Amino acid sequence: MLLLWKKGHYIRDCRRRQADLSREANVVCSQQYNCCIADAKFNRDGRLHIESASLFGSKCSLLRDTGCNTVGVRRSLVPMSSITGRRIKVNTFYCKNRAFDTAVIDISSPYFSGRVEACLLTNPVADVILGDIDGII
Repeated sequence: MLLLWKKGHYIRDCRRRQADLSREANVVCSQQYNCCIADAKFNRDGRLHIESASLFGSKCSLLRDTGCNTVGVRRSLVPMSSITGRRIKVNTFYCKNRAFDTAVIDISSPYFSGRVEACLLTNPVADVILGDIDGII
């Protein structure tokens, strides 16, 4: 998951350190990544809610991330012709500043349809991570 948390906090500042309390409060606290994410959406089985979308006309998985202000996409699904040659710096969910290559992608989802610049990710939790961007529904 990515990027630029508008909501959430560092785990050292977390008032809800127990996973059970965090889940009930829609806050995911990760000891592994030393940060907490607010407003996480879960399935009934406790896993993150992943939806279907279309990327360049092919079916893909999508995670809607309201604590993010950009888009991330699995690098292996992006054709070379869509890569921009630009790099942008963002704060990752690792709570570190990192530069990512970008591409312009065509996406169709319940939340957004159209072209958008996205960060290229090697191993994201979903094919597309869709943050709060202009045009989001």
